[in-house]
Amino acid sequence: MSIDVIKYEPDTLPEFPFEFMRAKGTNRTPQFLHWHEYLELDLVLGGSGINYIAGREYRLEPGQLYLINELDHHIAVTDSSLEMLIVLFHPNLFGREGMMKWEFLRPFYPVGPESSKLAGINTDEFARISGLFSDIEREWRDKKPGCQLMMYARLSEILAIIYRAGHDDGRFGNPALLKKYAKLEPGLRLINARFREPLGIDEICSACHMSRTYFSSLFSQTHGITCSEYIERLRISNACMLLITTGRAVVDIALESGFSSLSTFNSAFKKHCGKTPSQYRSDAATI
Repeated sequence: MSIDVIKYEPDTLPEFPFEFMRAKGTNRTPQFLHWHEYLELDLVLGGSGINYIAGREYRLEPGQLYLINELDHHIAVTDSSLEMLIVLFHPNLFGREGMMKWEFLRPFYPVGPESSKLAGINTDEFARISGLFSDIEREWRDKKPGCQLMMYARLSEILAIIYRAGHDDGRFGNPALLKKYAKLEPGLRLINARFREPLGIDEICSACHMSRTYFSSLFSQTHGITCSEYIERLRISNACMLLITTGRAVVDIALESGFSSLSTFNSAFKKHCGKTPSQYRSDAATI
């Protein structure tokens, strides 16, 4: 299970940090858990699968919209019927500073223990956003003069719909937490780059120029879990992806994902997934 991406070439859109893709499920081996400097919107039109984002597992279903920020490790593992539209854009598309960049992009940075990467839109909002994605796809494909302005306008409308939906039901939570989240960015980047390796908390704290006590407090407030638990979740997500998409031995997957031994991996896996790695692999074959 994997994703085949149909990507329109962006070479005629210089200095416009924006991409559009239409993804369709195939049976090819996927890329590894990854992250990038762009914000990402994933609109699920059909099919099913699993979206691994920032160490959490989401079941892909039609009618969903995922919001992925530039610090989120992620990958989707899907069945052959998946169809998903993807928009990627750099945060600086909306200015380097000020309200446009931070206030209206807040939905991409959920904080707190109940945070989710799902936009939480209703049926009418999904229909409106689907139409706007279709407009973006047409502009991206045809590349007529002024297409950048048209896509910028459609993306702005999509973000406004998401922002209003979250603002009306109080989903954004405390804005002060977002500022605390931003302070953790150097540490999160270090974790993203090296979570499969032995990585001590002191090294992460040093990257953030924080004491261990202050860093641990900040991380727990913004993520709802400890930093060690967060790293463990990323390793489990990586292992889940390999269990589903390869036939490799469990012990090899455990070691490649950053666990020091098979017994440590089995214990952590059972804690997070409620089943053994072999059971997870078997159950995933029916997705």
